[in-house]
Amino acid sequence: MLVGQNSKLSIAKSLVFPGWGQLSEHNNNSAKQFFVQDGILWLSLMGTIWTSNHYEQAYIVFACEHAGIDLSDMLLQMAVDVGNYSNLSEFNENKERRRQFSLVLDENNPENYWNWKSEGNRNQFDEMRITSGKSKKVGSFIIGGLIGHRIISAIHVKYLKNKN
Repeated sequence: MLVGQNSKLSIAKSLVFPGWGQLSEHNNNSAKQFFVQDGILWLSLMGTIWTSNHYEQAYIVFACEHAGIDLSDMLLQMAVDVGNYSNLSEFNENKERRRQFSLVLDENNPENYWNWKSEGNRNQFDEMRITSGKSKKVGSFIIGGLIGHRIISAIHVKYLKNKN
């Protein structure tokens, strides 16, 4: 295999799995460091996905028990509205007052009905919903970190090649 092809192969390996290219270049310490960092990023991503899903399921169950609404098949906006208003009537009154008539929900549809047992329950629900959303957002940043880590690993392999 030609030297240029070997270099490109090592860079490609690092783009696929950070540290693999360093291992091909016989730089074991760097390879180990990139492997560990990538593992930490993957574990972090799995943790944020689990946290987001856990809190989402928790707030859906909580809303069903404390407000009488099943949010499992509804859009996120409905969960936001349920967290911002004590009941359906309060929500509709606010939308009518703001002349947002297209957002008014049918009060005769039992799927739209909710009524929080207490303000504390509504606040607790909203905190769970927000935590779920924040976890999803952190997961997006970690995905960016995984991509950046691959690019840095490939640049490092190129640096090792140029150094030799």
